[in-house]
Amino acid sequence: MAHDWRSMTSALRSAARSRGRAGCYHPVAALRAPLGLLVALLTLRAALRCFVDARWHPACQRTTSPCDQGRRHLGLQAGFRGFSADGAAAKEAQKARKVATVKKDFSTKATQLYMQALGLADAGSYSEAKPLYKQARVAMGKAEGRDNPDFARICGNLGAVCLALGEKDEAARRYVEARDAFAHTLGTGHAEYASCCGNLGRVRLELGDYKEAETLLQEAMRIQSQDLSAQHAEYLVSLRTLRRLYHE
Repeated sequence: MAHDWRSMTSALRSAARSRGRAGCYHPVAALRAPLGLLVALLTLRAALRCFVDARWHPACQRTTSPCDQGRRHLGLQAGFRGFSADGAAAKEAQKARKVATVKKDFSTKATQLYMQALGLADAGSYSEAKPLYKQARVAMGKAEGRDNPDFARICGNLGAVCLALGEKDEAARRYVEARDAFAHTLGTGHAEYASCCGNLGRVRLELGDYKEAETLLQEAMRIQSQDLSAQHAEYLVSLRTLRRLYHE
């Protein structure tokens, strides 16, 4: 830098002496333009040095994290964070609403079929009532599952229709379904469970399975005897069936 300054000064002096010999030398006028150019060059040089130092200084260099690299590669915005917990909860809630809607539809269908079948059975149209009871059983199973009192009631009525049609084996299967569902949902001390045991006992008697029929009828009478004011009719039916069993 000092060498450049001395060279520029000598050049200025030589130019000044040349102009002086030509008769147009003035010290201030001779130095004004070169000094302005010199100042501009020095300012530009300092600015370039500052820019280079700032651009390449290690402390000023920006590091790129793997997340930034992946974000640029995928074209994602800086605020992207994937699926949030709220989003997952919203999806679960939407799924639950859909399941509830499907269950409600099946439950409504099962109730309608059950009422139609019940009317036909009361009128003695057992052949027409049976397919409706079977459809109601399937629909209620999809809506509420097999461990449900309504599912048990449909199975019990279907068993009664099958028994009236002489289909004793299927009647026994439906009564077993009803008994198990009542046991799981209402408990083994409930009146409907006892009534189902009595019905199944009568079917077992018709099939010649006397030992199981006796067990079922005794179980029904045990429960029914605890509240004769409400279940005296069912108790009498079970008692007459058991007496019939002992006479055969």
